[in-house]
Amino acid sequence: MAAVQKLQRCVVSPTGKHSASVIFLHGSGTRARGCGPGREVALPDLVFDHIRVVYPTAPARPYTPMRGASSTVWFDRYRISRDSPEHLESVDAMCGALGDVVEDELKAGVPKHRVIIVVLSLWNGPTHGSLPVGRPDTRVSPCGTARHTGLSLWDGPTHGSLPVGRPDTRASPCGTARHTGLTEMDDCLTAFPDVCCAQMCAQQWGFSMGGAMALHLACRYHPEVAGVFALSSFLNKGSVAYQAAEERTRLGAGLPDLLQCHGTSDDLVLHQWGEDTAALLRKAGMSTAFHSFPGLHHQLCRPEVELLRSWVLAKLPPHGDP
Repeated sequence: MAAVQKLQRCVVSPTGKHSASVIFLHGSGTRARGCGPGREVALPDLVFDHIRVVYPTAPARPYTPMRGASSTVWFDRYRISRDSPEHLESVDAMCGALGDVVEDELKAGVPKHRVIIVVLSLWNGPTHGSLPVGRPDTRVSPCGTARHTGLSLWDGPTHGSLPVGRPDTRASPCGTARHTGLTEMDDCLTAFPDVCCAQMCAQQWGFSMGGAMALHLACRYHPEVAGVFALSSFLNKGSVAYQAAEERTRLGAGLPDLLQCHGTSDDLVLHQWGEDTAALLRKAGMSTAFHSFPGLHHQLCRPEVELLRSWVLAKLPPHGDP
């Protein structure tokens, strides 16, 4: 595979002196979010006085689970399964491109142990207007939710309008329309509301591709980083990232800390997949902390953001090492 071109990225500068960096990786089929003309930072709780936040975007490439359709994915997969072998050629090529993002932070004067890689593998559609999910097999469920009942990974984009009758209903992955009605007192955050909803199901959910990418990057290429945060993420059972972690442990070399969060009701990236990933990395010698969130689906909730913010600040305090 040819080398990946230089990645486009969005950068949120610190309000004070830059002494640490956080690199956010998105899920498959989406793009780096958080800044742009007339757009608010997607996660204002994750803006810091001393930490630069970098949002790279994966380049579009053919994606096998979508029958070769083009999508902004970090790497290819033979199929979406923990039992599938990894597409290492594309994984390694992207590790090189993301390595350039890490190196740019080093050139800016930030040591590698003051860098954290964060993954938010989520999807949310627009917050207003008509929803392009008007399919005959959509059913209206309680609590203002219209849920599509027959969409598979092989379905393409949906079309039309769904008359769900509420201004606070948002398009959700896999052809659903979900009532949100969020306020400051709600647990669930409106994460990244700028994603176009006319995408295939496999694109919209992301399948935690950013999490696998971050773990390959941290275990195999840049183990000196301060840590990795992975939300609703997993590695394949036979991942070479496990082998790399085991080898570093055998040699007495260090590994970054891992913080994982996963909803117990996640029916897209199963909670068990996340637990198994954490267990195998822990067995390989990685310091892992796995947090389960009862009843949470494939979503980002306020407690997760609060946990992430406190963890980032503990790892990357304003003045030197923790």
